[in-house]
Amino acid sequence: SLTITGPTNLKTDYFQRTYYSSDRTLRSSTSSGRATKRNAELAIADTVALKKALKSIKNSVKKEDQNSLVEVSALLNTYNNMIDSTHNSSSAEFSKLQKKVSKLMDKYSEQLDKMGITKNKNGALEINKARFQTTDIDQLKELFSDKSSFIKIG
Repeated sequence: SLTITGPTNLKTDYFQRTYYSSDRTLRSSTSSGRATKRNAELAIADTVALKKALKSIKNSVKKEDQNSLVEVSALLNTYNNMIDSTHNSSSAEFSKLQKKVSKLMDKYSEQLDKMGITKNKNGALEINKARFQTTDIDQLKELFSDKSSFIKIG
């Protein structure tokens, strides 16, 4: 998981604990809590957490919160959890969600790339930390505001 340092002392884990409030042991891809769950359970938890993350980031960006980059990083970690769990699920519904999200990432790939965010071959997002830390609030607003179709994943 990625941690952004800078003018804030909040870590991505702080936000992910909020997103995974029903079971905080699922927030990290390396967590022992994830190892004890079935893929379907993980996919549901990750999808719920992603929806919470998207709602939260809209408010953070709207307020031009100094922690917006940290929260975007937490959102990306949550997204990657969801990609992993839905990829390993045999559910048609989760497969459909993953395809929808993948198309959305492709549609916004240029804007994401400007922020240092790229999609790898497995569909997970990777961050160029140096470029990501130079992202300004206007770039975040472009992708994560109420008006953006990018955040209407779920």
